[in-house]
Amino acid sequence: MRSLVLGAYAMACGTLTAAEAHFASALAQQSADEESWVGAGAHLWISSVYNFQGRSREGIEAARQALSIAPQVSWSRANLSMGIALAEGPQTAIRELSPVLPSIRNSADGGSSADALLLTFNGWHRITAGELEAGIDDCSHALALSQSLGASVLPDLAYAAVASAQYLLGDWHRASISIERAHDVTANGAGLVATRPAHFATEAWLAAGRGEWSRAEAALSAAEQGAASIGGELASTYVLIGRAILAQARGDYRGVLEAVERLVEEAKEWPRLCRVFWLPLHAEALLETGRVEDAEGAVSALRAAVSGLPCLRTASAWLSGRVAEMRGDLTHARIAYERELGAGSATNVIALHRALLEHSYSRVLNRMGMATDASRWLLKARDHLAALGASPFLARCAENLSPAKDIRPSPRGSFADLTKRQRDIALLVGRGLTNREIANELFVSSKTVEYHLSHVYGKLDHSNRRELRDYVQRSEFRIDSGGLCE
Repeated sequence: MRSLVLGAYAMACGTLTAAEAHFASALAQQSADEESWVGAGAHLWISSVYNFQGRSREGIEAARQALSIAPQVSWSRANLSMGIALAEGPQTAIRELSPVLPSIRNSADGGSSADALLLTFNGWHRITAGELEAGIDDCSHALALSQSLGASVLPDLAYAAVASAQYLLGDWHRASISIERAHDVTANGAGLVATRPAHFATEAWLAAGRGEWSRAEAALSAAEQGAASIGGELASTYVLIGRAILAQARGDYRGVLEAVERLVEEAKEWPRLCRVFWLPLHAEALLETGRVEDAEGAVSALRAAVSGLPCLRTASAWLSGRVAEMRGDLTHARIAYERELGAGSATNVIALHRALLEHSYSRVLNRMGMATDASRWLLKARDHLAALGASPFLARCAENLSPAKDIRPSPRGSFADLTKRQRDIALLVGRGLTNREIANELFVSSKTVEYHLSHVYGKLDHSNRRELRDYVQRSEFRIDSGGLCE
């Protein structure tokens, strides 16, 4: 009993090695009368430790042992699904949970905290399987259910999972809010300390994409410190992905390779599970450092992954075209880009990949002497990057624009003049929320919202809420796919 309690405390503190030792001791020392509940608890907790460490086979076995003792415990089923995701892929984990999920989603009484837990894990599996929108739906359902029950069922994991999917889909403003909520949960002691490095790394993804270098470095430094303290493969994987994304935003493709090739070479479980976040970076970095033959192999691997991760289809087309460009085959590059651009509307499109494909397509058209079409697609890429707020990528796009079509500052105040909190509040005003609704959304007081709004009005030269709302909706802060474009 004592070892079980000490293990739970170590787990809460994020010291995985100590937690494993205590849970193993609990299993070895349990008495006959304790065997049922102590054994179930120790097996359940140690399966979590094994999963964090990327030891899926041991995690699966421990979770099955826990379920054999107490089959009604949803935590054990959730841990089993995570072990299966690591060992066999997220689609297999989704199938493991599929027998219980329809009854949860259709429950007449709204569901239980156990249901919220299983929905959270299923949402994570769907996101790592590239089913980004469905994963957000599951995690959002889990969060709403937890709140209605007044329970705290891994909200940090749900918020962080949602943030990672929103990042890919291009909803960077909402992603920032989601990751702030994950931070708030762990800061209040209601989350898993072992997942905090992943939260900080995700924050760094967003800051890097916007060119907020100091914030990105600070977040990655916090992630690295947490990973060093906690240990485990999950934390180190997210740190390496964060380093790669920051290097990409800076145009440092040797830095991208340094981070990503560790994920490729080590061939561990968490990097494999999280490849939706980094696989295109590998091929891009190989191309940009002149290793075209190696890039062809990486693009082939990317194409093969699309069947299981359809959200990477745009990246596959873009990087296939880039390989053809590097080979001097503009015709095949153009075909690759046009095939994807003509594919029609699709779900789960990764927004940054789409904008980069459009930019590459405009460059090929220009080289082929089709200047008018090239300009039109370059402006499309510019608009999509501006909607994301992807300043570093937007700057590269602007370099190719003619002076007449260059991006010019607004005669009013600029979106860049706002702080992050002011920007979030302006967005929510544009969506028609009241001060109280904004306060609830951002977990601040109504007075805080009023304070920030007064500064927003001043910086953007507006005198009232209606002007700001109209400005966000119709003018230079037009909302487009959850973002803003100038």
